[in-house]
Amino acid sequence: MKLLPAYADVETQMPVDDDILQASGLWLSYGSVQAVRGVSLTIGVGEIVGLVGLNGAGKTTTLLMLSGVLKPDRGRVLVAGGDPWGDTPVSRAARSKIGFMPDVFPVYGRMTGWDYLDFISLLYGVPLSLGRARAGELAEYLGLETAVLDRPTSGYSTGMRRKLMLVASAIHRPRFLLLDEPTSGLDPEAQLRFKGWVQDQRATGVGVLLSSHSLDLVADCCTTVAIMHQGRLVAMGTLGDLAREYGLPQSKPEAVFFSAIGAPGMSGGGRTVGGFQ
Repeated sequence: MKLLPAYADVETQMPVDDDILQASGLWLSYGSVQAVRGVSLTIGVGEIVGLVGLNGAGKTTTLLMLSGVLKPDRGRVLVAGGDPWGDTPVSRAARSKIGFMPDVFPVYGRMTGWDYLDFISLLYGVPLSLGRARAGELAEYLGLETAVLDRPTSGYSTGMRRKLMLVASAIHRPRFLLLDEPTSGLDPEAQLRFKGWVQDQRATGVGVLLSSHSLDLVADCCTTVAIMHQGRLVAMGTLGDLAREYGLPQSKPEAVFFSAIGAPGMSGGGRTVGGFQ
C-alpha cells in the first residue's frame, strides 16, 4: 500500500515550540452539570495522544474547548503559543493552525463534497485550486472517489461523511489536529489508511489529539494515551508506563483503562493528572 506524502509545509516542519498544545486547569459546566473538571495536558510536536473514556467522560467537551469552539469557565489554552478564543492577530494565527474533525456532520445536504471542501478552503484562505489538489489527494488515498465528491452529501453513508470531514480538517495543513471519533464508520481498509496517514503527520511534526472508543486504535496509533473519567483526566502516559504504574504484567489497553478508572461497574479510581480535584 502506497502512503501519501506527508501533508506539511515549511511552517509545519519548523515548529516554534516543543509543545504545540498547552492546556491548564480547564473547567466547563452545562448548567448544573460539571462536564470537565480541571483538565491539564500538553501535547508535543509530533506527539499523537489518544483520548479515551466512558460515554459522558468529557472527551468531546474537552476537544471543543481545545479547538476554540467552546470557552471554558476557567483555565487556559495555548495552541502554538496563542490563545484560540480571542480576536487578536495572535489568536487568529493560533486558530489557523488547528484542524478539527467533529463527531457530527455540519454540512448542508444540498452541498456536494466539493462544495464543502471549497467552502473550507475559503475559510482558511487557501486558493481553491490548491485546496482541491490537497483535498483530492487525501480523498483518493482514503477511498473517497471523485464521483462521490460530485454528489450531494445528503446521500453519503456514515463512512463517506467521516472521510469528507477528515479531508476537510487537513486541507489547510494544520500544525495541531483534533479528531473526534475519526474512524467510526470507516471500513477496514480506510481505517488502515487512516493509521498510515496519522503516522505521516507525526513524521512532519504535527501534533494530534484523537478521541476514540476503540482502545485498539489508540494502542496502534498513539504515542501517548490520556484517560478521562467523570470529567477528570485520571491517567496519561504510554501504555507501557501506565501498566507498570498499575502493576500489570502486560500493557493490554483494556487492563490499563479499567485500572485507571476502576473495574467495570465501579465508580472509578486512578489519580487526577494536574492536581485538580
